Amino acid sequence: MVSISYFPTNVQRLYQIGETGMWQTYIDYTNSLLNNGYVMVDNSLIGNRISVKWYQYSVDSLKIAFLDQNKTIISTHYQGNIFVVPVNTKWIKFISVRAADQLYEISFSN
Repeated sequence: MVSISYFPTNVQRLYQIGETGMWQTYIDYTNSLLNNGYVMVDNSLIGNRISVKWYQYSVDSLKIAFLDQNKTIISTHYQGNIFVVPVNTKWIKFISVRAADQLYEISFSN
């Protein structure tokens, strides 16, 4: 069994694997998705709602795009926190035009 300890500070977040491992910088995975990556969508999400916690610098500075298997846009949204995953969605991409935009969490919504 491996234990991972987290140590948040107001300067950086650190993590350690085990009790003697070196403390390393924690990379915020969600913000690394802004403009750089895609989230693969499991078929069980099609037609269901997801919740997105984000900070938008302005109304149109950050958008969520639902894409098909060829990464062609099915739909995009600039506002809101709850989104229904459209039919044929295989990927989700977050597109930001401002450095101040933040993506905090993506989760299943009831």
